[in-house]
Amino acid sequence: MNPTTEGSKADKILKRTAELLDRLPKRDVSASTAKVYKATMKRMWSDGFDPLRPGDARDTYNLRRSALHFCTRIMLEAELVKIEQARARNDDQAANASIADLGAVLKRLEQAIDRDPPLDPAASSFACPSSRWSEQVKPPRRGKGSKKHVLFKLPADWIDKVWAAAGPGWTYRDALAIHMLTPVRPAEFVPAMREGRWVPGVAVALKGDVLLIKVAPAKSHGGKYGTGESVMRFAARNPNPAVVHLVARCRSAGGGLVVALENTNGMRKSLAKLGRKAVGKDVTITGYVYRHQVIADLKKTVGAGALVAAAAGHSSDRTQGHYGRVERGRRRPEFISAIALRPPVAKTISHIRELAAARRAASAPAMR
Repeated sequence: MNPTTEGSKADKILKRTAELLDRLPKRDVSASTAKVYKATMKRMWSDGFDPLRPGDARDTYNLRRSALHFCTRIMLEAELVKIEQARARNDDQAANASIADLGAVLKRLEQAIDRDPPLDPAASSFACPSSRWSEQVKPPRRGKGSKKHVLFKLPADWIDKVWAAAGPGWTYRDALAIHMLTPVRPAEFVPAMREGRWVPGVAVALKGDVLLIKVAPAKSHGGKYGTGESVMRFAARNPNPAVVHLVARCRSAGGGLVVALENTNGMRKSLAKLGRKAVGKDVTITGYVYRHQVIADLKKTVGAGALVAAAAGHSSDRTQGHYGRVERGRRRPEFISAIALRPPVAKTISHIRELAAARRAASAPAMR
């Protein structure tokens, strides 16, 4: 092959690679998330890196699309490093081989990114175009495996039974008490950088007769989603055992404490074992089962809407519809309020209520 032609071809491959990298967002994710993305991308290798498969739920499609964007950048950057290292040691043969490898996969990746391009990180999620999943003629029902369905298999007093089974010496008692009161995600107990600031865990404080629990949502994507920070307020004199426990812990700690976990695995395994002991082997109790239950409880207590969204760390009141249903909720007299650093968009629930009222008015018999 003519060296000039070969060089021109290599330059074109490198130019296309740079252009594709410019289209991909730079994302910092946890080691566990990166591991999931890489395993997902490996499975997508045989189907042309297509995130959309018939029958997949929306959450699966979103995961596969995120894996595509994240891993494409990693793959391209790794190949560029190999090329630069080969050129630095004047190994033209190795450099050309790496460029050939890059060219072989580049076309498939370009097609995949053209098909499912990244969204504008500066754009509101409400202004983004519909995804390919949404544009299907009949999308699969979302959330068949959701933890909200677990609630229908549990006794009404399951939370009390698990707390009683934990006992005073259970290792994760502080975190369990927070799960009982708030819709915290398990990952939010793990210290991490969130939206450019260090979050040491879940903060608990006692201010007079009010117990405060402050949570920084783990799912924010750099501030595009979530509330940034949510603070839930509870009546400190309420006899709820979780309130009693946390109030005592705050007093012994001088007014407040931070509850943190090194990772989520230890509590996840211990909680599953504890759940089997307390309510049987038919279901597995996880932190997300608590999240669904508490959201159902809040809907029962204050009604669906912005207050529930603020407590759950949601950017919109629409999202709570995917969580525990109000008929599985229990009234929570200890709950006072929830405040969000970024108030949720509160349109969906009010719009639904307006439509329901209009339907009732339309179906009511005409007054004589």
